Amino acid sequence: MLSFRGTPLVYIFAIIWLLYGCGSNSTTGVNEAQVRAASGHLLTLTLLRESTGLATNTVSEAEPGLLIASITDAGGEPEEGLVVTFSSDGLAFDPASGTALSSSVGEADVLLIPGDELGAGAVTATAIIGEETVAVSINAVSVSSEEIEQEEVGNYNMTLGLTSDADGSNVIRADAPGTVTATITDVNGVAVPALLVEFSTELGSLDPANGKALTDGSGVATISLLAGDETGAEELTATAVIEGSTLERTLSYAINPPQIQLGNSSSGSFEDGALAIGVSPLSAGGTSSVALNVVDAEGELFVTPLDVTFDSSCAQDGDASIDATATTVDGAAQVTYRAQGCEGTDTIHASLSFGGSEFSATGSITVLADSVGSIEFIEASPTMISLS
Repeated sequence: MLSFRGTPLVYIFAIIWLLYGCGSNSTTGVNEAQVRAASGHLLTLTLLRESTGLATNTVSEAEPGLLIASITDAGGEPEEGLVVTFSSDGLAFDPASGTALSSSVGEADVLLIPGDELGAGAVTATAIIGEETVAVSINAVSVSSEEIEQEEVGNYNMTLGLTSDADGSNVIRADAPGTVTATITDVNGVAVPALLVEFSTELGSLDPANGKALTDGSGVATISLLAGDETGAEELTATAVIEGSTLERTLSYAINPPQIQLGNSSSGSFEDGALAIGVSPLSAGGTSSVALNVVDAEGELFVTPLDVTFDSSCAQDGDASIDATATTVDGAAQVTYRAQGCEGTDTIHASLSFGGSEFSATGSITVLADSVGSIEFIEASPTMISLS
């Protein structure tokens, strides 16, 4: 028997056949992957932009992707009439069932659209070929912008998108910053890594402040878009230079007022516009805590530190004192109020400025009049007394 260094060739051929038939996933581009079945059938999964047919790995509601599963036999001939099931852990399909039948050219296709939550996810095509189940996967990402802006220069494409927790498309707030992504690929959908992208805008600010970011291994450069004290609409521009050509894309966005509330959660539920007073009625010369909370649009504690200003009617007259400012920690702040001659009801005010908007809350404290039950030591003269 023929052998190679003591190993019979029949065993070597058997090992090669096993490796060939394992069906391992082979990625041919950022938007394409294929797997070969033990029978020799080849299953290829490709994602293209529906409107242009260009390779992509990004989809939106306005610009869905065309997901194509191609099946050929061991001789390269198309397989017709096979059911292909598409599945994903983060994206959705049209039709919603995610199933399609391979055509006379061996292709089954569905539209790939954003799911309930935006972000990246794996997309898988599965087909039963004979008695074997064959599956192949690629990665894709969905964005919230109504349009995926795309620029083509030479052999390269740029896709620009904006995501945020704010309501609406391409909208940010001071309490809901945005994440801007610029995805750069060649015409085959292969990512372009380590490319410098420069972002610029006239409204809000960028993080990092110089507006520069490098594309990662997936060809994606990411930067944060932050709202300032001004609201309104503006454009953001992303620029990259590759092989002497300039890729430039512009995205329109809006900055809306923040959606936070100032109040307190001392009772277990949030009370908007109301401060939590620790002691009331308060004895003359006594002290009380004054507490507040800041919550976001979903009613969760707003953890970004904010400076809050405190004052009261009696404090303005010099008959009480209260800490002038406090900084929230994990959405909470507390100061101390001291009665120093104030009597009756004193109204305490708290206010903060954030994202160009003003927020306030008030609370009332009742201070009792001086009485025998309230004695303040002033001095003693003489300082010592003794019995003789």
